[in-house]
Amino acid sequence: RDAVREVSLIKEKRTGESKGKTCADGSVQKKVYVKEETSSPTASNDALFTTIIIDAMEKRDAATTDVAGVYLNAIMKDFVFMRFTNKMVELLVEVNPEFGEYATINMESVCYTFD
Repeated sequence: RDAVREVSLIKEKRTGESKGKTCADGSVQKKVYVKEETSSPTASNDALFTTIIIDAMEKRDAATTDVAGVYLNAIMKDFVFMRFTNKMVELLVEVNPEFGEYATINMESVCYTFD
């Protein structure tokens, strides 16, 4: 089974702190699961804006919310390997030097693997 690649967006804030988000590139899993098992219902932009316009015209109260970590708490049936490469490995080892024993180097990149 192929390892899922990580996709990270890291930026430095004006205060000098780093801020980042990491998610999994699940494209390698497309051959394993059918779309109905992996898709999440999402409103189209047209539907969202239509609803916003109707709410505004009818002077309705509206609010938005975010369920933090909803996918982190999802129940997963299968064990998934995730591969961290290059700069992300360096950052993981910097945060916790014990991770260094799992980092392997090959000619193409540095990989973080669990053996």
